[in-house]
Amino acid sequence: MRTPRSEVALNAAILAIDHEGDARRFLREYVADLEAEGEPHDIAVEIARSTVAWCFAAGMTRERCAMWQRVIHLGHPQPQAAAIA
Repeated sequence: MRTPRSEVALNAAILAIDHEGDARRFLREYVADLEAEGEPHDIAVEIARSTVAWCFAAGMTRERCAMWQRVIHLGHPQPQAAAIA
């Protein structure tokens, strides 16, 4: 599955996810798509995390924000690339 490429479609896809397993799968696929386009893994992870984090202010509920924070490991000291790999 390819993740949406337009900003609007990508944000809509992120906002629609309401299960943690689906969020993890989406994030892995998005990182893989970015890597397939030539982004190094660490950069792809940061792009994906930033894209998700931007959606926090775009109408995401507190519950979904908390779910995504767990998925993208906000507030955790471990290297992000290792967390998503």
